[in-house]
Amino acid sequence: MQNRTNKSYDVVVCTTAVDRLDLHEKIFPKYIEFLSGLNVYWMFTMNDIWNSADTSIQYLISLLKQNNIDYNFSCHGFGGTKYDFYKSAHYLINNVS
Repeated sequence: MQNRTNKSYDVVVCTTAVDRLDLHEKIFPKYIEFLSGLNVYWMFTMNDIWNSADTSIQYLISLLKQNNIDYNFSCHGFGGTKYDFYKSAHYLINNVS
């Protein structure tokens, strides 16, 4: 797969997330370890439910940069319902290529 800069990737990951730093600190290092050795492009939507999306995004960016993973974030000021999850997933699907 190639992103809009025409760089090729082995894997493209699309993740819908909410601003839960405690969860991100436990889960994402394991994902990154699993993907080590691959050229990865990671797209996120972050739903700002508890007004801490900036903190969560900064943590994830630092983790991704340390592991040379290209990324894209979109932050949404809504979240918490099934429809909000759908909107986030819809955004990722429409913007993955």
